[in-house]
Amino acid sequence: MPHVIRLRGPWDYEPLARFMTRADSSVSVSNDDLPPSGVIELPGDWSNALGTEFQGIVRFERRFHRPTGLEAASYVWLVIDDVDWQAEVSLNDRVLGTAICSQSSDPHQAMKCPARFDITALLSPQNWLSIVVTSPTLNDCNPPLPRPGRTGQPGGLIGLVRLEID
Repeated sequence: MPHVIRLRGPWDYEPLARFMTRADSSVSVSNDDLPPSGVIELPGDWSNALGTEFQGIVRFERRFHRPTGLEAASYVWLVIDDVDWQAEVSLNDRVLGTAICSQSSDPHQAMKCPARFDITALLSPQNWLSIVVTSPTLNDCNPPLPRPGRTGQPGGLIGLVRLEID
């Protein structure tokens, strides 16, 4: 069993863009009149901080120390249990990859968007984790994105983010 360090609690957040539906049902991206940045408790969607109607791009950031007691053969994994809808993950300004939802074979099954990254070689004494979450853009020109169990809800880091040490 791996040792688990949960990265719960307060995270800094910053709205980067808002998706706006135009009169012709197309979607535009706006950087104007964004809600203010702040601190949010995660895991959870961003409704308490940004409102239930906000659709757009939000950066979540958190600092953490290098886990102690690592041995030469230890591996440290960054695990994201679930994100709604898509996230680009970076550690110490290095892009790790993307977590993105995909259609389940069962259209009624709630979707999960897990991601797992080996961060062993990237760890510093002080680490800066950045996760940029993009919510789905919805408009009349495209079919709705499949979000079983999340339809009509705000986006965010809805699952636990943790370190697993093997």
